[in-house]
Amino acid sequence: MMLKITMEATEVVDAIARHGSFAVAAERLHKVPSTISYAVGKLEDHLGLALFVRNGPRVSLTPAGQEMLKEGRWLLSAAADLESRMRQTSTGFETEVRLMHDSLIPTSALADDICAFEDLQCGTRLRIACETLTGTCRRFAMAAPM
Repeated sequence: MMLKITMEATEVVDAIARHGSFAVAAERLHKVPSTISYAVGKLEDHLGLALFVRNGPRVSLTPAGQEMLKEGRWLLSAAADLESRMRQTSTGFETEVRLMHDSLIPTSALADDICAFEDLQCGTRLRIACETLTGTCRRFAMAAPM
């Protein structure tokens, strides 16, 4: 099965919604307006529904267009994050850091540090786990080189 909604089509719909017209969206995307019109028409034909209500040069989203845009912006963001993580991985960055702590230390005690890590927006995922009765010491001891 081939998907009808591509990342490029989602970017086009996003640009039109942000700027309110096909012409301004075309300018922002460095394309000619006819390319934008063709892409939207083709997408609407493939989906069998309208994404925009056209009022002369101004356009607005239909309910289906609003739904596509809401989820589409999430997909565009996720794709950008993926590209960023791939670039970071290729240059030696870790994609994930695991933090294991003993149950004697509540996770809430780490909240400021966790927030500071997230504020870095480095693209590295943070996985936090809690072990009971010194399970963390045993696990790290087993993983340590001899």
